[in-house]
Amino acid sequence: YVLNRNSYSFELFDNHLINIQCLAEDSHADLWAGNYTSLIRIDRLGKNHRSFNLGYPVRCIHEDRSGNFWVGTEGGGLLLFNRATGSYKRFSTSDGLSNNSILRMLEDDKGNLWLSTYNGLCKFNILSKTCRNFSQSDGLQSNQFSFNAALALKSGEFLFGGIRGFNIFYPDSVYDKKE
Repeated sequence: YVLNRNSYSFELFDNHLINIQCLAEDSHADLWAGNYTSLIRIDRLGKNHRSFNLGYPVRCIHEDRSGNFWVGTEGGGLLLFNRATGSYKRFSTSDGLSNNSILRMLEDDKGNLWLSTYNGLCKFNILSKTCRNFSQSDGLQSNQFSFNAALALKSGEFLFGGIRGFNIFYPDSVYDKKE
């Protein structure tokens, strides 16, 4: 839906866009959406949208500070998506992710992606492509987080919501244990 500022009402934008689960605008002012199977580049003017079938629900979309385009899927892991070709590199539990369902992602000041999943939080280093996973035993409210329940606060804190409440923390204050 689009707000009609003259009538102060919402109007249907395009009835061909259905089951939208998330929206994001990239640095090129392109609008992207995810539904139950595809990533969609929305053409705001001509409505000639381009759909990329990923085979999994798209739960979150994020362009990082370096211009990399990330897509979080439910069941299909984290995708580093090439917007020009439609190709992607998939990261999954076999690469160290805590779960293949990426429910929300936030980027910290160091360029790491924080991913909420159905099995804890994952701190994903985009340069080394390595993961540090956190679970209930690390102080999380639960291992299960909720779809789209995360926010970067003005204070610099990250808030991630789950089935037993939420966790709030400063990402730069989370350190690796030295043993």
